[in-house]
Amino acid sequence: FMKPLYLIVIFTIYLCLLGFSQISSNKSTEEPELIKDITSNNEKRFDSLSAIQLDTSMSKDSDIKILLPEAYRDTDITKFYTMKSEPWCDLYKDKNYYFKKAKITIERGFDDCCGDSTTIVNTKNESLILIKGLSPIQGKLYSITLDKQYVWVGETQQFRFYDKNYVLRGDGITIKSGQAYIDDSNGKPERWDDVKDYKLYLTQEGDTKEQLLISIPEFEGTFVKILWIGDLDQDKVPDLLLDVSPHYEIKKVILFLSSKAEKDEIVKNVGFSQLGFDC
Repeated sequence: FMKPLYLIVIFTIYLCLLGFSQISSNKSTEEPELIKDITSNNEKRFDSLSAIQLDTSMSKDSDIKILLPEAYRDTDITKFYTMKSEPWCDLYKDKNYYFKKAKITIERGFDDCCGDSTTIVNTKNESLILIKGLSPIQGKLYSITLDKQYVWVGETQQFRFYDKNYVLRGDGITIKSGQAYIDDSNGKPERWDDVKDYKLYLTQEGDTKEQLLISIPEFEGTFVKILWIGDLDQDKVPDLLLDVSPHYEIKKVILFLSSKAEKDEIVKNVGFSQLGFDC
């Protein structure tokens, strides 16, 4: 009677150990696949967020360089020292807009968010962008101020530049309409939509053809912002500086110049500057 009971106990223990072994085995094989899937999805997500498509590619022979005056992570500060002896100009605002020879400061900083040192490129002005490849302009820079800096889906923004009229038009899909407090809203909520497949077009008076400036598939807490419109190259045709950051932890600006435009274009993308500041 005891022998069969002894065998039953041993057999039960064996089954328990076998089951535990299978559970451990399944766990060890499933976790790497799960981590792999999450990593893959994140890579695809950020790839799509950073995909800014242009109607025409950036001018290949462009001798224009632009740089945001910001703190740059994981950089060798000595590589920035040459900027002081190079012909960089500063597009900045002091009630009016100016484009003067840049007085650049370069210093070491520290980013508490990422816990790493940074190289800070700055000026004494309220600078929008630093540009190399264009000559400084005496006096005030011809610039215009738009009623709004955002052109939402279904909206148009008309403006007059010297003696011609132009229209910016927003297109895409509005997922959800809403309002939000933004940095330059003066404490009042403003329109802030959730948008995908956004496109921004520019048209010149008398021309029925629109030029597609940018096409962005999706945003994460950001939207296209018109930072400045004026005449950097002094040809009486508008130049544009756009903030096209696709994600709230990325800053990216693009400069369009009219003097570099090709046939059937009003402006040409001549350069961009971007940086990340995720934690």
